[in-house]
Amino acid sequence: MFYATDKPDHGLPHDPFKAIVAPRPIGWITTMSRSGAINLAPYSYFNGVHSRPPLVMFASEGRKDSLAFVEETREFVCNLATWDLREKMNQTSAPYPRGVNELTAAGLTPAPCHLVKPPRVAEAPCALECKWLQTVALNDIDGKPLDGWVVIGRVVGVHIDERFIRNGLLDTAAMKPIARGGYHDYSVLTESFTMRRPTSVEETRTPETSKATDHEPRDGSIHVLPIRDNVYMLVGDGANITVQTGDQGTFVVDTGEGKLADKVLAAIRGLTPNPIQFIANTSFRPEHTGGNARLANAGQDPSLLGSFFVQSAPRGVTGLFSDPQAHATIMAHVNVQVRLQAARAADDAIPGDTYLEDRRRKFHNGEAIEFFYEKDAVTDGDSLIHFRRADVIVAGDVFSTTQYPVIDVKNGGSVQGEIRALNEILNKTVYRHQGEGGTYIVPGHGYLADEHEVVEYRDMVVIVRDRVKAMVDAGATLAQVKAARLTADYDTQYGVNTGPWTTEMFVTAVYDSLKSAR
Repeated sequence: MFYATDKPDHGLPHDPFKAIVAPRPIGWITTMSRSGAINLAPYSYFNGVHSRPPLVMFASEGRKDSLAFVEETREFVCNLATWDLREKMNQTSAPYPRGVNELTAAGLTPAPCHLVKPPRVAEAPCALECKWLQTVALNDIDGKPLDGWVVIGRVVGVHIDERFIRNGLLDTAAMKPIARGGYHDYSVLTESFTMRRPTSVEETRTPETSKATDHEPRDGSIHVLPIRDNVYMLVGDGANITVQTGDQGTFVVDTGEGKLADKVLAAIRGLTPNPIQFIANTSFRPEHTGGNARLANAGQDPSLLGSFFVQSAPRGVTGLFSDPQAHATIMAHVNVQVRLQAARAADDAIPGDTYLEDRRRKFHNGEAIEFFYEKDAVTDGDSLIHFRRADVIVAGDVFSTTQYPVIDVKNGGSVQGEIRALNEILNKTVYRHQGEGGTYIVPGHGYLADEHEVVEYRDMVVIVRDRVKAMVDAGATLAQVKAARLTADYDTQYGVNTGPWTTEMFVTAVYDSLKSAR
């Protein structure tokens, strides 16, 4: 269909213009009048218009308080509206009379800014402090003035909730920002993908690098795979989850992203009526710990009732031991606890039972369970967890069948440590015939594996390490190493060009790891 806008004969019940120009970021604007009155209002005509220096704009249809206050004091704040704040954001759009403070009316907390006088919304994960630059009065094509104005401001200060900084980047999707659509519709951002802009015409040609097949189910269901004896693998909510059942209580390794935590619990309850007693984390990463709080709060640890940890020790020392009747005990290497505390994770998601040694042992449900600390593997807090009787090793992100290892150099990871960790797995595996069968390995992501797959993965990492090292020793720059496409023969198995962990990021991590070790 086609219609001319000067004759809105589209034949639809409502004008579709706003539904087309969508989703539109919401500028949740705080302003202050010369007399000190506060105003908070959402604007769906909002966006960034320049990056160096950073400039933003919001447009007002009608001379509203936000526009009037900005022109009086020449300052404003843009607060990020998120899914968790959607109802309060909507409440601030009500036509309150001038003089009513929408922050307090909506039950929000004003927080002081550093460089401007209007307050920010304390609950918002991000806020931009802005100085007014200009107001543009809008005219129609015939020059007739419109009842509309565009306010442009210079961002002079930025507030970020550090919980959403992951691997040195702000995780926008984790904040769940909301955006305006047409009619009464909104949308929420929960997923994102990476795509680099081409820097030359040559880059627009079909890339030679192939993308590995995604073997992980993304159908919103939890899939249960019996491994051996009473040990199971659960797939579908981020990182793989391992479950050991038994009369003493359920032992869970990793809890996934937490997006499907209720379905994970339902799957576990389908395996055993006994509550979760212990949760072990192989890593601090969100896809391994995101379900900690939900799963732990559904469990209990009767072994601690009446013990020193509950009766005498302070909560600051014992963490989550203070309520074992209503909470499973979470275990991990101490660096997992440190990283989650630094990320301001919820108290009930943080491991309270930690270990410092290279090895931690536990006997549960008639089986010896060993934790092995893998120093400086993909992070500084990785553990391998070995169910001895079932002969199942949970490898976490040390091993994957779907992607290159996510070596997080900034958080203590290294390519040399990753190779040592893979060799540690192989030191513990026993194959049944020609490298297959025998010991099973649950990867952080991907399908259940045995010794053969780990050998292939270890060899891949060693070969890529050696290729990069040869170029580093010859004085090559990072750009030259990337251009050499040293992973090309493995990219169809592990490579990907977009997303949170790409082939290029892996090569960069190997390069940085080797350079820092020189």
